[in-house]
Amino acid sequence: MRLFLTFIIVLAFLKPAFAISQENTVFSWIKISENQYAILADGNSIAKLNITQNWVFFNDVYKNSNSRFIALDQAMSPLSISWPVLKKYEIMVDKISFKQLAKNKMSVEFRMHFVFESGKFGKVAIEHFSKLDVSFDTKIGSYKYTISSKLKIPRRISNEFFKENQTLEYQDILPDGIVTFMPPRSEKWKWLIYKKKDKWFKLPLNHHNIYNELPLKTDNRICFAYEDDKDTGNPIFALNKRTAANTYFILCTWAYDLHFFYEVKNAMRSAKKGQPLKVNYSICYKSGEGIKKIYQNARVSPVVETRRFRVPEYPFNHFSTFEPSEEYKIPNDHYFWYAFHDWKNCSWDITQGFNSQGSLKISNDFKKMTSWKYTGLSPSYIPPIQLSGRYKISAMVKTKNLNGSVKIGWQTSSLESDGNYISKPLEVSLPYTGQEMDWTPIFFETNDVTGSYAAQILLILDGTGEAWFDNVKLEPLNGPLPVLQN
Repeated sequence: MRLFLTFIIVLAFLKPAFAISQENTVFSWIKISENQYAILADGNSIAKLNITQNWVFFNDVYKNSNSRFIALDQAMSPLSISWPVLKKYEIMVDKISFKQLAKNKMSVEFRMHFVFESGKFGKVAIEHFSKLDVSFDTKIGSYKYTISSKLKIPRRISNEFFKENQTLEYQDILPDGIVTFMPPRSEKWKWLIYKKKDKWFKLPLNHHNIYNELPLKTDNRICFAYEDDKDTGNPIFALNKRTAANTYFILCTWAYDLHFFYEVKNAMRSAKKGQPLKVNYSICYKSGEGIKKIYQNARVSPVVETRRFRVPEYPFNHFSTFEPSEEYKIPNDHYFWYAFHDWKNCSWDITQGFNSQGSLKISNDFKKMTSWKYTGLSPSYIPPIQLSGRYKISAMVKTKNLNGSVKIGWQTSSLESDGNYISKPLEVSLPYTGQEMDWTPIFFETNDVTGSYAAQILLILDGTGEAWFDNVKLEPLNGPLPVLQN
């Protein structure tokens, strides 16, 4: 990687380049290696800067002298300096500057660029500027990290750039201790709380598939709550200035990290005016007691009461009866069934079932394939878990005004050498075509899936009409049961 590093002062290997005094803290910085630096507080590292070919980020980030905010080995979601959306390009670091902003602060400024291959204009350099301000807030007993970042997309290539980048992720944060691996389980915080229109709302931390595709807006504040250990506090993310107006965030289904995105429509408007895309946000910790008061007054997010969110969990015994439950409303580290193709046509019907109340319903008004699915069998852990042997999947199904067929599906993935998962062909049962079919057993047996990963069960209506599925069961024929995400 080409690095063009110019510094305000000469770096000294493993020695503080300068020191900043505030009430009880002395800040300094050191060069650890060619592409790694550390910020120190009272001689102790509180954040490590890493420069790679396509990413600039901090990890091993501390919230106070006793505990971390981001783990040392947490390369998947560190504190990003260059926007994660730009990982597909080679980042050139032109200049790094360590400065004293004021008596109580220090900053690190980054001037970067990357080259965009334009079909019309050839190679075009795009400027990228970021600044990290570090201070210690004595009132809350936490270091405060504030990031200001600008990305200037030249007007002449803006259409091409946004066609290639249809989402603009600028930060992905996974607070240390929020999950244990493996599998991912919430250790401390049970709720995500966000502020909107001067009101606080809360979302339960569970592995609900909807989180991966649910853009949420906030006025300015997001935090995790509530933990028993009040001494370590709760992480708070503050979107400053106009950042909130240009931002939506997504809570990751898998590990509860927060993905922050710049609104593409707003970005396109700014680029066409020749204006840079700007974000400014802060991260710090607040005492558990203070967050507890906010949590107690927060309302359950209206998202939880939507049809998309009201879905049944997948049980440990691999036998889904879909009886009424409110597990989706509470923090529980469970995983859930998921309406795959069309939420409008899929619902959890708690009024009827095969031998008890509860079933998954699909209703199609025009001919298409719609399905429910569960995606958490032998999941993509680190290290990944392989499937083994053959399986039998069975269910009870009922139809009304069916013009088409119902069937059960099963799909696995292969793990490529580059770490990506590639879906294998979908396996399906024989189609059932009864137009008015009362509860009828259906089943099929899978091929040998030894060596495959990440299995999914699908309940499919291919055509028009209505179908209900109940008593969905997975059984091993000549191998162990798959490992559940939950």
